[in-house]
Amino acid sequence: NGLEANSYGIKCDSADYFITPGGVNSSLIVCDLGSWRYALDVEKQTGLCTSEKEGALEDSDKYGYVCKSNKWEIFTDTLENEHDGKRYAYRKAVGLYWMIDDLGDTTFAWAGTLCPEGWRLPTDEDWLNLQEKMGGWRIPSKDGHQMNLISGTHDFNMWWTSKESADNDTLATAAVAEYNPRDYQEAQYFSLTLRSESKSLKGRVRCVKDP
Repeated sequence: NGLEANSYGIKCDSADYFITPGGVNSSLIVCDLGSWRYALDVEKQTGLCTSEKEGALEDSDKYGYVCKSNKWEIFTDTLENEHDGKRYAYRKAVGLYWMIDDLGDTTFAWAGTLCPEGWRLPTDEDWLNLQEKMGGWRIPSKDGHQMNLISGTHDFNMWWTSKESADNDTLATAAVAEYNPRDYQEAQYFSLTLRSESKSLKGRVRCVKDP
């Protein structure tokens, strides 16, 4: 296959785990226990997850990773929300800890009060930075699933940001994820945009925390 062609004839045996330069756009490929695969962003920036790095935390342009048992995994943890006693999952992405579970649906006036202590509503800039690092307005659907922004085959989700309109006190900014593919190609991407919405609407609440 194409990956094998980029390996310059190097064999990849079932016990091998190494990284080698590829031949297309200076990409890197990894021999992962007998199979070639493209390198993760974190592997391109910091190398493979080896026993010497066990437990190490590293950031890539998109996600924060932890080295576990010779595999880089996207950093994921949970926290208990003092408001309802439930546990919520979060991940490190684009330099922030982002909840990947929603705290509920509410109007803008109440959205910020749902965030646990030490957490806050994302700003417009936080959402725009996430959008940019994930690929712009057209983001790979796999990242949408990683961040739990979309699910299933068709989706429309709206989250409040912390920004109120400067010109209209009835409006605030919301981040909107839309996923409505008509074929296989369209299913590979979803859109993430910011728009003004009425504060009286119920939007989802997702909080962030600075490292």
